Amino acid sequence: MSALEEQLCLQMRAAKLPAPEREFSFCAGIGWRFDLALLTAKLAFEVEGGTWISGGGRHQRGQGFENDCRKYNTAQLLGWQIYRFTRTQIESGEALTVIEAALGRRDPQELIDRIKAETKARRSAGARLGHAIRRAKREQQ
Repeated sequence: MSALEEQLCLQMRAAKLPAPEREFSFCAGIGWRFDLALLTAKLAFEVEGGTWISGGGRHQRGQGFENDCRKYNTAQLLGWQIYRFTRTQIESGEALTVIEAALGRRDPQELIDRIKAETKARRSAGARLGHAIRRAKREQQ
């Protein structure tokens, strides 16, 4: 188990959520596993730890990405809900909020409002930066 998976399990325990099954094999004969799963709710959690690796981690490159798509599609056909989390989402508590919402313990609108506010702030910061760059270019001319 990775350190990120362990961190998510600790967050779930602190929030008094059910303990997830680790490395749960959901499709006999293929060897596919979920990092973490809540079996009775058919919720699966995948921790995507290599998202900022130069060139992408195994799951972001060619065959690894294609294998994951097959795995997730098959799991969904079998009735699983799959949630994928990055390091940032786990460390910020966003992953825990998603899990709580999936279990009906938190209003999903809370998460949507948080994402909207963050997106608006990023766009605003990007617009300010773009304006500053255009102004600097005009001043150079």
